[in-house]
Order: sequence, then structure tokens, then C-alpha cells
Amino acid sequence: MAESIPLSLEKRRALLDTRHKYILEKFNTLIPEVKPVELENAFLQSNKLEVVNDFLKEGGSKKVVMCWTLISKVRRTLYSVE
Repeated sequence: MAESIPLSLEKRRALLDTRHKYILEKFNTLIPEVKPVELENAFLQSNKLEVVNDFLKEGGSKKVVMCWTLISKVRRTLYSVE
């Protein structure tokens, strides 16, 4: 039963390692107007972490595409597509 409950943002943050942080840092250089913590929070929502984990694992996806859309000053969204 506990496995079906989505992990909290902080628990998901604890799963990030140096590879994840490197990808986020590089991506953040392309969108410097966004605070790194905002980018990290968006990354941790939904299935984005799983998509990147699949990319990082041996024999996993060969590509990962990430884009950031500034919808408004209030709402920012990170999209990642395999």
C-alpha cells in the first residue's frame, strides 16, 4: 500500500545524485532567470525524475529532451519527453 503513495517532494529530492544535479545545473544555464530551486522542484514533480533515471541507467533511453515554458510570472512548467 505504501508503494502506491507518491513520494513527497523532499523524499524525491533525496533521490537526486550528482548526475541529476549536473543535468539541472546545465539546463539552468540556458534559463538563468529561473531560480535553481524552482527548476529542481519542477523536475521532481510528476514522472520527470523517472524519465531522467531511465536515461541515466545502463541500456536506458538514448535521449532526453527538456524544455521550459514561461507561461506566466506565477506559473512555470518543466516538460521532459523521452
